[in-house]
Amino acid sequence: MASSSLWMNTADGSPTVTGPPRPLNIRAYSSPTRSHQDQSGEMMLDLKKVLGTTVASVSGFDCLSSSSCFATCAGSTAVLHHLGRDLSITQKYFRARPNSAAQGTVDPPQPSTPDWRGRQNSSMRASNFGARGPALHAADFANSPGKGSARQRTRAATCLALSPDGRLLAVGETGHIPRVLFFSTTSDKTESPYAALSEHTYGIRCLSFSPDSRFICSIGEVHDGFVFLWALHARTGMPKLHASNKCTSLIHDLAWMGSNSFITVGTRHVKLWRTDSLGPPSPAKAKFRSDLVDSVASSPSGARTLPGRNCLLGASLESTFTCVASISDNKAVICSDGGDVCLLDDATDSPVFVRAAKVDFSIKCVSVDLDQECIWIGGRSSEVRKFAISELEVFSRAQPAEDKSRSPSAAGALDHPKVSSTIVALGIVNRRLISVDAEHCINIFDIPVLGSGNSNETRVKKLQSHSSPVLGLNVSVAEDRKLTWLTTWDVTGRLIFWNSGGEFLGSALITLEQPSSEEEYETNELKVLRSSRSGAFHLTGDKHGTIRLFEGERFEVEKFALRAHHGEINDIAFSTCGNQTLIATSSRDRTVQLYETAAKEEIQLIQTVEQHASSVNIVLFLNKGQTLLSASSDRTIVVHALAINNDGKAFLPTRILTTKQSPISIALWPNDESKLSVTTTDKQLHKFDLVSGQCINSTRLVDDTSNALVLSSLTSLAVDNVYGVSHLLLGVSSTDKSIRIHDLDSGTGLIRDYGHSEGLTAATVVEENYDDSNLKLSIASTGLDGTIFLWELTSAPSRSYGSGTPVLPVHVADTPTSQQPLRRVLSKTAIAEFSRSLEANGMSPLPSTPSRNPSPTRGIRRKASKYSLTGSLSGKISTPPTLRRPNRSPSPPSPATTIANPRRPMLRVKSVGSFNDVIYAADQLTKSMRSFRKKVTASSDALGSETVEELERELNLTAKAIGYSVRRRQPASEMNVGDLLDEYSDKLAQMVQEKVNTASHPGNRKNSAASSENTNPHSNG
Repeated sequence: MASSSLWMNTADGSPTVTGPPRPLNIRAYSSPTRSHQDQSGEMMLDLKKVLGTTVASVSGFDCLSSSSCFATCAGSTAVLHHLGRDLSITQKYFRARPNSAAQGTVDPPQPSTPDWRGRQNSSMRASNFGARGPALHAADFANSPGKGSARQRTRAATCLALSPDGRLLAVGETGHIPRVLFFSTTSDKTESPYAALSEHTYGIRCLSFSPDSRFICSIGEVHDGFVFLWALHARTGMPKLHASNKCTSLIHDLAWMGSNSFITVGTRHVKLWRTDSLGPPSPAKAKFRSDLVDSVASSPSGARTLPGRNCLLGASLESTFTCVASISDNKAVICSDGGDVCLLDDATDSPVFVRAAKVDFSIKCVSVDLDQECIWIGGRSSEVRKFAISELEVFSRAQPAEDKSRSPSAAGALDHPKVSSTIVALGIVNRRLISVDAEHCINIFDIPVLGSGNSNETRVKKLQSHSSPVLGLNVSVAEDRKLTWLTTWDVTGRLIFWNSGGEFLGSALITLEQPSSEEEYETNELKVLRSSRSGAFHLTGDKHGTIRLFEGERFEVEKFALRAHHGEINDIAFSTCGNQTLIATSSRDRTVQLYETAAKEEIQLIQTVEQHASSVNIVLFLNKGQTLLSASSDRTIVVHALAINNDGKAFLPTRILTTKQSPISIALWPNDESKLSVTTTDKQLHKFDLVSGQCINSTRLVDDTSNALVLSSLTSLAVDNVYGVSHLLLGVSSTDKSIRIHDLDSGTGLIRDYGHSEGLTAATVVEENYDDSNLKLSIASTGLDGTIFLWELTSAPSRSYGSGTPVLPVHVADTPTSQQPLRRVLSKTAIAEFSRSLEANGMSPLPSTPSRNPSPTRGIRRKASKYSLTGSLSGKISTPPTLRRPNRSPSPPSPATTIANPRRPMLRVKSVGSFNDVIYAADQLTKSMRSFRKKVTASSDALGSETVEELERELNLTAKAIGYSVRRRQPASEMNVGDLLDEYSDKLAQMVQEKVNTASHPGNRKNSAASSENTNPHSNG
């Protein structure tokens, strides 16, 4: 089918690139932004390898059966694999940045009515024929409000196609206004497509080249609803719109039958489209095209209507067809999710659709092996089956489509070893069967052994991958420094070990205890993994607050597992000094748990820190475990110092760093642990001095388009002016899904690069190599799309790629835990003891301020009645008020007790406890007490014993509260005021008691008055 191969094998099996018979004549192109290189041209971030894939359907996989190449989608990158004779894999990567322009595309000028999106939705989609308005290029959105944000966001590659002659690779994107990117497989410009089409509106579903490589068909998502046929220039390869039509069905696959027709299959949909009998151009289309001048490539005039014809499905009318493959120029095999294997014959004027076989599993993919004249099908049972084409044709002619009693038997079957997931894609490459399963693993089989029926004799190569979002990675170095390996983990607890070159070393599984019922907890997930530098021991934390300690490079031995927190664990830090190891864990329950463990002892809880008011996201040890940093969503970073006495160890807060927004990530400066770099949610990079607690400077993080971004997973590096800077800051930005390198001193962005299609979770330095005074940094990044990217920061690009050999996985035994987390909150006495030890070392801990003011203890008192107070002032004996039922409404006032001059009711606002309210209340209380003192002195009435006791109690408590408030708010030098108030509070109460007793005896009234004047000389004031 293909006229030439992209790669040819030499005698030793190594690949050799050969040019196609018709090389592309691509014009010279200079990118407007060199996003992967700084202005000095010395630093370069080069993509070395991609681990994993994001293939979810047959559209994300393609292969050339006559060569050794197959292509897969990995995030926003298309990976072209070359399979050697020894099953070695060589990769080449093709990707385009969000704001990159095509090499040979000339953007059309702005039309008279710029909003083509509104016109195409209102007029063109209401029509039954023709294509839409002109292509929506990046220039059309240059002045749009969303410039630099959504327009430049990295998009996932959902489908791809290889041209049969091996020259071209087309990649389709997802999202609004997606692009179809065209790359030359023989060009070194793998990051610059030579053409880009933006005709679709809502995602691209399928792409496929014609057998003669003259056309390519693109189908949009169901909301897009269009099929476009593009003609490719024979010399330059530039696409030109040839024909189009509407297609509102949900399409799952696309395949060509010869060079003049192709088939689309989907939900209750099988349609045959012909390219040799195009209809006339749409009048509305010609009218819109006449408004454009010099429109090249994707916006030609005279685009015709693409004719199509639906096939009669018969008994399969309600089926969902998932895949299709051509077996000749007029025949194709079509499979459904119900297990039906059907044939479509277009040899006559009316296409004939008939069911030929049926299997007992849902079919997801099909591939045709023309050498053995058979087809291979795969689906949900993880089983691959083989059918001879001749037998399918015999059964399709011998029985009607409705007869299900007979079905040909599979000529061969293959069970995937250790694979239990759905097979989503199949292909034949160099007489080997390539399969991609739902766990994103690529499996390679030798076809000649498959017919024997013994699957154990099949030669297999498996490219491992994570099937779930990858949350992070750790780097470990052997003690002899001869081996460096990566450990990546996902939410399911699966660990994969890679060497520094990306070769698979092994895997392990951490068994997470799941809740017994769905209502009790959410599904448990692995959240944090921290490994020692040598890989000797590892700590993990899950969503349910359980921590586990493992020993061994491959997590062979689980030492312990305990419940540390009530919420999910956000971070884990540890510091080892000799045989002792300090462990700190932080959680969403606003606590930090501190543990200590020895080499042969059990873990011991030493302290529970409750210093933060919100979720604690980061913990970090420094100064060899003498200092602990904890960062929380309450916008504070607390510095704790280690205090040791006879009772044990404790970390006491010595300094609090405050930020305007919540900290996201922190990193210590290389070779200087007194400086701290912090990124916050307000897109700032702060530099703090831990000694003084002051913020040295703050920088707003922006990209080259002046759009603010948030950095996380920070790593600081000292490069000694190798790249013209002293320190580098490595981080990832989920804002635009990029990996970034900044100058740590100034905060200036130096390098950025893309590749992941979902948010990035981590990035770290794997190796540092010096080569002739040039520093080469190996960097690894992980993302929520399940892929791992290996980069190299060099002064010159390098294009060498490695291959790997799989190792048998290692599994960890299941040890469930269900205990409640322990707490050890230090008392004030213990904190005071540890504070003395810190003060002896010249450090002053922060005073422990209570979270709320302790209210004084008081008894339950009866509320005083205003009637009794009025009666005592008028000289009449008052009667106690009658108790009123709480559910009855109050009675109207009696006319006899109505006040002559009633006051207007005042609108009272509830106090919020501010400082001004306290001052106002104190002023009013002073005036009330002065007035009350005058009345008591001048009155001849006696006060009741209950009233005297209540008054004495309130005066005593008020004096104590004032003393406590003065001690809490005033400095140490002014504490004497509070001490004086406490000292004289009892004397004041005693004086009031004596005054009341004297006033209660009429014979001693004169003596009482004289005593009052001597005691209170300012009684008239």
